[in-house]
Amino acid sequence: MERKPVESSSIKSIGLENGVMHIEFASGGVYEYKGPKVAEHCEQLLKAASIGKHFHANVRNCPHTTCTKL
Repeated sequence: MERKPVESSSIKSIGLENGVMHIEFASGGVYEYKGPKVAEHCEQLLKAASIGKHFHANVRNCPHTTCTKL
């Protein structure tokens, strides 16, 4: 999956393909997110004024999204 680099101190890149989102964190970890709101989360993350704050407020603990470390 191709990820787009983003301007964030905590997130390095974000990618979306076939309903699956990958987030690469500045710390080096890459995580896969799946669920019915993943495309919406990805779109909102890429538009957010603060990607890290938006991630922590809306994606990190979303009950409709599962997360797996790659």
